[in-house]
This record gives sequence, structure tokens and C-alpha cells, in this order.
Amino acid sequence: MQKSPAPFPATKRLNEGGVKAVLLNGRRSQGQHFELRQIPKTHDGKASGARLAISVPKRLLRLAVERNRIKRLVRDAFRLDRIASLPLDLLVVYRSKVSPRSASVRDTLRADLVSLFAKVASRNAANQPNVVSR
Repeated sequence: MQKSPAPFPATKRLNEGGVKAVLLNGRRSQGQHFELRQIPKTHDGKASGARLAISVPKRLLRLAVERNRIKRLVRDAFRLDRIASLPLDLLVVYRSKVSPRSASVRDTLRADLVSLFAKVASRNAANQPNVVSR
């Protein structure tokens, strides 16, 4: 199994208060397997860039190893995408009963995430003209 390139820093994690704000006021985008909610990041004086929270309901995937694999997949896609540089608070919710056991399913899930992130990034790029894409 591959190791993640780097640990996910606390400055990129969305706390409980932020999750509540995103759930109440967030704009929703939906893919085949994931739902993404987003709001502009509140300026708290900390590091710039997006903050992320991930929810994988136990009622959809009973095994912890499968839930953890989904979370790892989301974190890695987030880390590699240009959306991480935008000032957003994001909540990614897994909404499928598909198990991530095979590589082809993981590739499908990753593609769904990339398309969702691209949709949100293009929607917010107009609002952030000085954001540099990678």
C-alpha cells in the first residue's frame, strides 16, 4: 500500500463550527458518488487556502478500512488539486454504497472527485482573479 506524500496539516482541516456553517449556508454540488458543500472561507488570520472536512457515513460503508480508504482518497485528491489554494471551506460527503476495494472503483471515485473540484474551482475562479492555478 502506498503512503500519503505528507500528513494532512491541521490548518487545512475544517473544525466542527466550520462544518456547521457549511451545512447551514453552503452551496451544494453533487457528483455520482460525492456531495460537496462549500462556502467562502471566513478570514480568521490563519493560513490561506481551503479547509476540508470529510464525512463517510457508517450506514453506507460498515467496515472502517473502507471508510478510511475513502477519506484518504479525498485528502489526496484535495492535496493535488488547485482547489486547495482557493479561500473556501469544503465539506465532502460520500453518498454511495460502492465499496472502494478494487483499483478500478477507486479510479472512478477519484475521477468523480476531480470533476467536482474542477466545477467548484471554475465557479470560484471568477470571484478570485489573482489565484494561480497549478
